[in-house]
Amino acid sequence: MRLFLLAALFSCSFARAGCEPKIVNIGAVLSQKRYEQVFKDAVTQSNQVYGRDKFKLTAISVTHKPNAIQMALSVCEDLISNQVYAILVSHPPQSNDHLTPTPVSYTAGFYRIPVVGLTTRMSIYSDKVSDGCCCW
Repeated sequence: MRLFLLAALFSCSFARAGCEPKIVNIGAVLSQKRYEQVFKDAVTQSNQVYGRDKFKLTAISVTHKPNAIQMALSVCEDLISNQVYAILVSHPPQSNDHLTPTPVSYTAGFYRIPVVGLTTRMSIYSDKVSDGCCCW
């Protein structure tokens, strides 16, 4: 019986070798619409360099919203519904708007999706405050 299970496991792994690569969705919350193409180009370039056989990265992005509820809703509808594996968050559109990424952290943290921020770490994004859901 063990030999049969081992043979089945090997046959499945060899059968997988000829299959399509696994799709990995990467989400981004960007400060402006014009950066969406930059993000997509970076993901395309990463696919050419790293993801040839085993996986293929796809870029899914949204822009910052002025309202925290709108931002959380956008994360749910546009990113989480597309089953993203991680979310990149750029700097807020205005330099004095330091609370804009917070709804992204809490919403993604609820679903245990890692969030990587591209701004300086601040105490309000502390691992203790946001339940360990983001890396700022």
